Amino acid sequence: MTAVTAIDHLTGASSKLHLPDDMTIDEMLDASNIKQRFRISGEVYIREPVSGREAYINREFWDRVRPKAGCELILRDHGGKGGGGGGKSILGIVLSIAMMAAAAWAGATLAASPALIEALGAGGAQILGGLASATIGIPGRYYKGATAP
Repeated sequence: MTAVTAIDHLTGASSKLHLPDDMTIDEMLDASNIKQRFRISGEVYIREPVSGREAYINREFWDRVRPKAGCELILRDHGGKGGGGGGKSILGIVLSIAMMAAAAWAGATLAASPALIEALGAGGAQILGGLASATIGIPGRYYKGATAP
């Protein structure tokens, strides 16, 4: 049996699986129901039982490498969408642009408002405009992160 240890990048928690020997890394990933995202952003290491030495396995070799009996397979998921090339949500991009535009518009409109300038002075209107921008921008980032990462 080959032990497979999956390590969560956020919590550091690990989970262990035991799979039959004589499987490739790809076959082990399929048999263990590892998320498809891992195949994009994860790394695989083989730990030798005696020395404890870990060897990194390139993704291109996952379909050919068969760990020896007794070795431990270490799966480290670094999260993210992998590689920085793509994987961005169109909805997330649109929401980001809309929030920036709304925050800029609200801040500038309030800061240039003749009624506020007369009531609070130029400095007070600018402060209120900055607060309006922050009031839209900060919660907007949390909303965007919750709906469209």
